[in-house]
Amino acid sequence: MSEGALQVARHEGVVVLRLEGELRHLLADALERSIELQLAPGMRQLVIDLEHATFMDSTVIGMLVLAARRAADLGAEPPLLICPDVDLWQQLVDLHLDTLFQRLDAEPDALPRAAPVSSAGPGDPRAQAALVLKAHRALIQHDPRNAETFKDLLAVLEAEMSSGDPAD
Repeated sequence: MSEGALQVARHEGVVVLRLEGELRHLLADALERSIELQLAPGMRQLVIDLEHATFMDSTVIGMLVLAARRAADLGAEPPLLICPDVDLWQQLVDLHLDTLFQRLDAEPDALPRAAPVSSAGPGDPRAQAALVLKAHRALIQHDPRNAETFKDLLAVLEAEMSSGDPAD
């Protein structure tokens, strides 16, 4: 098992989120921080590089939807998604996200060099549950057909959040 890692770069309006290994919900906090810090006025292109990703859970996918939405809100071009892995791409297609990204099979020339970002998730289980909930709500907002897929998970997370006792 290859733990997930995030690297980020920003240069001349291009923001690169390079994700590697097994991308699980514990990476959500680092992704959210990177989205907030890097996707800012003046950006013109978001590039999400999954070339070295081996697995992606639905929380990470939801965070990528949030990144794409933020880029669109800033007036950037539609996000480029480097995703040579057919199975990972099929996950996105199954969640009706194929129109959200422009897929590339290989990295374009001259991408900015990315630096590692700490991937340690928040220590607070409540904060982690809130991020998982936020990511899944983004999947449903993007396409309501995803509601059926995630309704049970959302019900559990919403109940935990309202009770104040999220499970570990």
